[in-house]
Amino acid sequence: MSEYKIYIKGLVQGVGFRPFIYRLAKLLNIDGEVKNNNEGVYISFNTTEQNKRIFLQKIINEKPISAYIENVEVREGECENIYDGFRIIESNTISSERTDLSPDIATCEDCLEELNSNPLRLSYPFINCTNCGPRFSIINHLPYDRKSTSMKDFELCHECNNQYKDITDRRFHAQPIACIQCGPRYKIDMSNNLYKISLNLSESEQIRYLAEQIEKGMLVALKGIGGYTFICDAFNNRTISKLKNLKKRNDKPLAVMYNNIDAVKENLYVSKKEESELLSWRRPIVLLKQKKIVSNQINDFLDRLGVILPYAPIHSLLFSKLKTKALIFTSANISNSPIIYKDEDAQLLLKDKSDIIFINNREIVNPIDDSVVRFVDDKRIIIRRARGFVPTPLYCKYNTDGILSLGAENNSYFAIGKDRRIILSQYNGNTRYPENLDFYKMNIEKFSKIYNFRPSHICCDLHPGYKTVEFAKLLAGQLNIPLLQIQHHYAHALAIMAEHEICDNILTVVFDGAGYGPDNKIWGSEFMICNSFQYMRLKHFDYIPLPGGDMAAKQPWRSAIAYANHYNVNLPYTFVNRIGSEKISIIENMQKSNINAPLSCGAGRLFDAISSLTGICDVNNYEGQAAMKLESQAEKNYTEYYDFNNNDPLNNRTLIQSIIKDINDQLPVSQISSRFHNTLIHKVVATIIDLLIKYDLPKKVILTGGCFQNSILLSNIITELNRCNIEVLISENYPLNDGGIALGQAFYGSKNR
Repeated sequence: MSEYKIYIKGLVQGVGFRPFIYRLAKLLNIDGEVKNNNEGVYISFNTTEQNKRIFLQKIINEKPISAYIENVEVREGECENIYDGFRIIESNTISSERTDLSPDIATCEDCLEELNSNPLRLSYPFINCTNCGPRFSIINHLPYDRKSTSMKDFELCHECNNQYKDITDRRFHAQPIACIQCGPRYKIDMSNNLYKISLNLSESEQIRYLAEQIEKGMLVALKGIGGYTFICDAFNNRTISKLKNLKKRNDKPLAVMYNNIDAVKENLYVSKKEESELLSWRRPIVLLKQKKIVSNQINDFLDRLGVILPYAPIHSLLFSKLKTKALIFTSANISNSPIIYKDEDAQLLLKDKSDIIFINNREIVNPIDDSVVRFVDDKRIIIRRARGFVPTPLYCKYNTDGILSLGAENNSYFAIGKDRRIILSQYNGNTRYPENLDFYKMNIEKFSKIYNFRPSHICCDLHPGYKTVEFAKLLAGQLNIPLLQIQHHYAHALAIMAEHEICDNILTVVFDGAGYGPDNKIWGSEFMICNSFQYMRLKHFDYIPLPGGDMAAKQPWRSAIAYANHYNVNLPYTFVNRIGSEKISIIENMQKSNINAPLSCGAGRLFDAISSLTGICDVNNYEGQAAMKLESQAEKNYTEYYDFNNNDPLNNRTLIQSIIKDINDQLPVSQISSRFHNTLIHKVVATIIDLLIKYDLPKKVILTGGCFQNSILLSNIITELNRCNIEVLISENYPLNDGGIALGQAFYGSKNR
């Protein structure tokens, strides 16, 4: 018999790893001890060589569902310590390193069953166990122990303490363990005085009251896992209209929470992959194709609806009292402001907006929105990476320690480097707005505290007008550390390269709205050869003078005029009648005179132009609205496309001429949208094949950028390239949009500092 020591790094805290190890050890009659430290999980034990092998194999093969093992180190020695039994011992801090931290985990089936059966937690909205419950949202610092979380304020009662210490119990060493006697509680906030409710109502009775008020059309601000959410009946158009007005988002789609998967399937088409994601422990919002229209007020007449299932006990308890099968479920913030997560802010900002505030006394330490995903040919595309995914890191082959990358401006995320990991933050909104910039800086401080992080290098974008770049320069100067600036679209490519562990030359296509180029022009349709040190831009769409610059992103009609005028094509008479000759003349003169008309080749503005020319969308009231509505209009299985010059496929003159002709000929908008998408697909595929041959590159290509969130574009390009035996690489774990920029910047820093 020998003494063995096993060191495990990865996502092994907050996922029930120590209880899992304890039970395995007991099963195999192994004596020893297990503990957390800030680097991971440490196991020391006595056993035979054969038993050690079985133990190790079971650890790897049977680990908790949300755990991830990055590295296992085993050491053997003489029996310096003779253990009697197996125990979990107190955590300790041994260095400045930090282990990985679990994301928040949706309520498990066992806990949901207990809501109706366990007297200790009957209808208790904070029920959790080792396998589920809050993690990232409640932690102040590692190691992950109760005293490190906002649960430290709730002393365990006798019953909970016994369960916490009982190896046979599902709550053995569950850090957020709580019950009716000792845990946090919900209450209806009385500050708005709209309803005179007896203070003697039990929590269950208050939930019943909330359900009754929702059925009557009331709007509720509910404190959840990562912040406050607005909820109301998804079938009450009056309340939905009120909600959209107060959030100042009259067009932007709202998510819907259904009570169960069967209700989802009644109204939406759900693939096996989509169903699996909806039911997963991450519980993101999933964009699904509609079968029945719930209300066009909810999703701006788009063909997809954002759907989520209950992930916190309070959601399940509410549905148990509700007659409706669906609730509007959206963050309780005003447009262009961060999610509200502090109770005092909710009481101040929401009391005049919601009919009822349902509050609890557990602090949210790390605010976090819900994640949003969609599936394209069974490939997961992350649109917003937040709860359920954050802070799971990317494991990198290179040392990233000390790198702080600050991302882009819109869809802002930051990333920190620890050892060989890149840890991407939650979504922080558009940092152009002061509230979001403050929120972003606050979250950098929180991550630094959790992971004991201090930057040694800062990476950021090239754009001189980004607030994140301004902050990067200020911080680098204050700390006297190096600053690396990485071109926007190259960072897009690097994010995919990091995920797929690619350092050598690879062809990359980046389609998005805008990115600052070193030529002082606006890029956004790049075909590049990239490696981990540099890039070479090969081709792009024609540069178009963009009247108003950033205003064109908000007003697609400007892009429509710009494209038609640049290619000397008369605008459709329907467009002229709608927009007006005077406004059109002003834009044309700006373009001709080069007054506030920067040159742009952004693919996003091309989508905007077509959407406006066809009359689908003239103004973007939310990011990507015109392009999303254009995609929704396209006919499935429609194969026609416009002719283009095979010797110059990225020139869009013929495309604009053909589309305007079809508009004047009154071809259905659905067919024009289909032809546009199909033409773009053929242009991209033809260009990729040509460049792979011309530059003798490997038969693989990266597709990235926000435009590739378009399922028609992405799916068909992948299909066509696969037919030519060309491998396509995208990201399934990080955003293709600007949310991935910080990841790419950090990867560049790991290779080039």
